[in-house]
Amino acid sequence: MRLNGTTVQEVEILKRLTAAGCSSTPSLLAVKVDVQDESVLNSKEKPQFRKYWGDRQWWMPGGYIVYILMAKLEAESLDINSFWDEKIFAKRDRDEVRVAFRKTFDWQGGQKTRGDKLRQQTRKSDVEQGNPEMETSSDMAANTARPITSEGLTKRSLPTLKRSQIHTMSASASPQVFMGIMAEWTNFEMEVRMNFLTQPWGPHAITFEGTADMFNREQVMCANETGVVGRFHQQVGHVMTCVGLDTGMRLYFGDWHGESHAIPDLTIWNQAQQPLVTGEAKTPWTVNLTSTMAREYTDPVRHRRDFTRSAGQVAYYMKEYSCKYGFLTTYDDTIFFKQEPLAFTREMAIDNRLPSNTTTHDILWYSRVIHHNTSFIPCGTLRDPESPDAYADKVSLRECMFFLMKQVQIPGNYRHVNNVKQWTQEP
Repeated sequence: MRLNGTTVQEVEILKRLTAAGCSSTPSLLAVKVDVQDESVLNSKEKPQFRKYWGDRQWWMPGGYIVYILMAKLEAESLDINSFWDEKIFAKRDRDEVRVAFRKTFDWQGGQKTRGDKLRQQTRKSDVEQGNPEMETSSDMAANTARPITSEGLTKRSLPTLKRSQIHTMSASASPQVFMGIMAEWTNFEMEVRMNFLTQPWGPHAITFEGTADMFNREQVMCANETGVVGRFHQQVGHVMTCVGLDTGMRLYFGDWHGESHAIPDLTIWNQAQQPLVTGEAKTPWTVNLTSTMAREYTDPVRHRRDFTRSAGQVAYYMKEYSCKYGFLTTYDDTIFFKQEPLAFTREMAIDNRLPSNTTTHDILWYSRVIHHNTSFIPCGTLRDPESPDAYADKVSLRECMFFLMKQVQIPGNYRHVNNVKQWTQEP
């Protein structure tokens, strides 16, 4: 007896899903293939057949009939109309259905049952080739996709950068050295966290991922500054542009090219392609921001020499484009800046670069180092915020970027015209 291909496929898939233990589809209990005849149709012992076949519309004596016995799932049956009805099914509910469908799709074909052996073989090969962290496509197929929200993405740390053993040996020369007055932005992390807590995050997913997804780790090797910029764009710029669009902000991360000779490595700009935030990138193997900032008290002379060189280019871009905010990153470490005036009294005017008759002066405020591997750690509340120091190493880099994005959305808050003549100079 020759069965219809669709019927054979349906039975085969149910067998595989049941054998694999998939929880998103009914378990197959039994299958029986029989021949249609009049005795079945007229049987008084089986009135259910008369219910479905009594009108003879689909009856074909001598043809096959397949009985499929499945366990009933404790759930509601869906149809195309109810699925897209927002009153019946919210987007969050539809996302849960999509997750279940993806789970079934991944399990179909027995990938779950034969995946362990395949992964073990591939893992052994990867280790032999010196790639113990490499994850195979079979790993992905065996994992269940799960929804990720904008809030979840913003809280996350960045994967560790992969460095090529053959890379540039010296940092690119900075064309500017900072000559103005600096001050520590002591409450930066606290401002970042308060901004995060005031955001009305939505529960809906903006992407999906597996439980052991190879895309959660860096796979691209970096050998120079261009590579570092590219990975920063991928892990911060691309992600936070999506988060911004999801939260109603039409801002974009990107590189920059314009008529000015000042070309920052990284920018955040609006739909009018106007730079709102400028950034500079260095390679982490030539510029160690953590070590530089640690020398602030142990070796202040060397600290000021190194930091004014590193910060000079960012400060130059900020003044050139009248941007209030900027940042310096090596991917591993990032420092955030803002230029903002501070009121002085005559008694405070002891710096030989500050005229005694000046009442306000532009200051370059700098944050503590934000590490790439720091994720969101709960600290403080809107009603009871902790002291600024309590937030150290508890805010993620993406969380800091979200803070800048929200700040430059405030009308006029992205712009600051700096009139200091000796702000930076060429070394």
